[in-house]
Amino acid sequence: MNTLIIALALVACASAQVYKVVPQAATIGRYYHDDTGAYHSNEGKYNNDNSGAYIPDGSGAYVHDDAGYKHDDAGYRHQEDKYRHQNEKFGNGAGIVAYRQPAQIHQVGQAAHYAVPVGLKQGNAAGLYDNRNYAIIRKSEEVAPDGYHYLYETENKILAEEQGKLERQGSQDEAINAAGFYEYTGPDAVVYRVDYTANEDGFVPTAAHIPTPPPIPALILKSLEYQRAAGKL
Repeated sequence: MNTLIIALALVACASAQVYKVVPQAATIGRYYHDDTGAYHSNEGKYNNDNSGAYIPDGSGAYVHDDAGYKHDDAGYRHQEDKYRHQNEKFGNGAGIVAYRQPAQIHQVGQAAHYAVPVGLKQGNAAGLYDNRNYAIIRKSEEVAPDGYHYLYETENKILAEEQGKLERQGSQDEAINAAGFYEYTGPDAVVYRVDYTANEDGFVPTAAHIPTPPPIPALILKSLEYQRAAGKL
């Protein structure tokens, strides 16, 4: 019995030496592993959930309209209202010079103050320049295999005639030789007439009112004759 008591006393002493009470202050600041801040490989991983994918819904697709083109029969309508001159002047301040009508205006149909050129005749232009469509009062046309002829005259006294003939027919030098005239009454009430020819030499007009060049000086003519004789012209 004494032996058992002694053995228990020894075990109690050994346990008392191993176990040591740690004061609470000694645990302050100690690291405790609790897995906070640990990296987990699946965090932030891309998960393909098809969000944001394009889903065709037919919006914006072309829709054919069978309504065809419809012609608008409303044509152009001419406005008869003409420009109307306003007599009112702009402003009335000092220093503005008012418009003054010219002392004398030559209306269409009145002869000018200068003399009618030699070779021309005096006419009457009244009613010939009214800015309207004048009718053709005479017209003649003839066309043949080797030539033609035409003539026309209008209400406002325009007269023209021309005839042409096919020369050297069938050859390489085939050409039309034409001649004619036209005449009209100008706003100055003078009748103007132009006679002309048109062929391989070009259009050649002649008229009393067309300026003509001065005569070629004799020395120039002599020089031209000399050059032609020498084969230079």
